[in-house]
Amino acid sequence: METNRPYLVLGLDPGIGSCGFCLLDMTNHRILEMGSHLFDVPQEPKTKTSLAVTRRNARSIRRNTLRTRMRLKHCLELLKDAGLVPQDADKNWLQSTKGDKPILKLRSCGLDRLLTDRELAQVLYSLCTRRGYIPHGEGRFGETDDVEGRKVLAAIKTNNEAMESGNWEKIKKTIPMVDFVLPWIGHILFSVLPTFVICLAGAPMVQAMKEFLPMDGIAMKTLFTVGSLLPAVGVAILCKQVINKPLDWVVFGFGFTLAAVMK
Repeated sequence: METNRPYLVLGLDPGIGSCGFCLLDMTNHRILEMGSHLFDVPQEPKTKTSLAVTRRNARSIRRNTLRTRMRLKHCLELLKDAGLVPQDADKNWLQSTKGDKPILKLRSCGLDRLLTDRELAQVLYSLCTRRGYIPHGEGRFGETDDVEGRKVLAAIKTNNEAMESGNWEKIKKTIPMVDFVLPWIGHILFSVLPTFVICLAGAPMVQAMKEFLPMDGIAMKTLFTVGSLLPAVGVAILCKQVINKPLDWVVFGFGFTLAAVMK
């Protein structure tokens, strides 16, 4: 039987755990080959979360850390160009020292009096640790389908209206409420009160918690794992504060080793 020259089409159906294929002869209407190749799904065995999510989260953290560092670096350069910071100063020049007012207090004082160059530079440099809010929704600026995004945009709109009306007293009351009062309320509700209740109830409460949360359970293992990371977090925070150039690593490492040996 005579057939025409085949016109081949290869179809692929890739997935996270398989890849199907089919080779068609479109001219003669034939299926030449088809099948599916199965392989292990790239996901965490316990949580069933894709490995791509873990890599993406780690990449996002690295990217945000780099962006914050570069944003602060560019902010310091702009402050030097504006004459608010000496040309030979580094970021340590902006750190609060004994006798300085807290940054939150400076932001509040800036609504009543003219800040000094160093105080203004401290406030601006502190604000640059946050990247601000950029709406990524469809449509014009301020339009988004995200519930949290709408809340942020509503707060920004309220602040803008207060700034345009010159209602500084409202802004002055809002800054401590958002940056100081509300965090303390959360701290009291979720840390102070539970600890107080446990201490008040005494040993029976602790025993009930031990029975409800066994030491070999996921909750306690998670607490121990997170607790074991605290020393590393402390060292990382210390390094961020004291290390400004590569040579500082040598001095820090020598001092850390000396302290560990002489302990």
